[in-house]
Amino acid sequence: MEYNANEYKSTSRRKLVSLKGLKLQSILERVDQFGRPLPTFNLKGEEMVHTVTGGLMTFFILVVMLSYGTLKFYHLVTLHNADVTSVLETDVYDYNERLNLNDIGFRFAFSVRGYHSQELKDESKFVKYIVRMFGRKEGKEFERLLPYHKCVESDWENFTEPSKAYGDSF
Repeated sequence: MEYNANEYKSTSRRKLVSLKGLKLQSILERVDQFGRPLPTFNLKGEEMVHTVTGGLMTFFILVVMLSYGTLKFYHLVTLHNADVTSVLETDVYDYNERLNLNDIGFRFAFSVRGYHSQELKDESKFVKYIVRMFGRKEGKEFERLLPYHKCVESDWENFTEPSKAYGDSF
C-alpha cells in the first residue's frame, strides 16, 4: 500500500470544508424561523423541522430589517427629513378676509342612512343635531351655535342640480 501525500491533503481539505459546511448548516438551521411542526412525533427530540433554506431566508430578512431600521434611525437622529406630512395650500382665504356664504348661494344638506337598508335614520328619540362653529377672533377662541332646519320640499329648489355621476344617489 502506497502513501500518497497529495491524496491525503485533498481528502483532509474536503473533510475540513464539509465540517465547516456542517457547522454553517447547523447554525442556519438553528436560526430558521420558518420551521414546520411535525404532526404527532418528534425527530431527534425536535418537534419542528428546520432547514438551511429557512435559515438563509431568516438571515436575509434579518439583515434587510436591520439595515432599514439603522438607516431610518440615522435619518431620525440627524433630522434628515423631519417632516411627517406637509401640505401646501395655494388658494386659501386670508384670515382677515370675510366670506358670506349666503352671498355665494352656499347650501349644505346631509342625511344619515343605514348602510345596507339605506333607510333614513332620523328618529328624534335617538338623533339630535348640533351645528356649531369654532374659531378664534382677536386671540380668543369662540364657539357659536348655528341655526339649521330640516329640509322640506321647497328647500330642494335652492340646491344646485347634482352631476350625472351622483344623480342616481338622490
